[in-house]
Amino acid sequence: MAIEAVLFFAAILYVTTVIPGPSILGLVGCALGQGLMRAYGFLLGLIVGDAICLVLAAVGLSSLVMALGDGFIVVKLAGGAYLLFLGVRN
Repeated sequence: MAIEAVLFFAAILYVTTVIPGPSILGLVGCALGQGLMRAYGFLLGLIVGDAICLVLAAVGLSSLVMALGDGFIVVKLAGGAYLLFLGVRN
């Protein structure tokens, strides 16, 4: 993958990270409810998770998913069935 593509992906990742969403709302809730020191740990987890996603995408995880073809559909359906199970159980 060209360095330009990785930098473009990193820029998009940055923009989607700073837009308030569930992760940012969780961070704010953690900071207000448990203090700044706990919020720093929460923030570190968000940064590490995003960095892992960036690295996996850069090394071609998406091409692996594309190579699986119908196998990936089975994984998606199994994940959906598990989420339904969790919803019905609670």
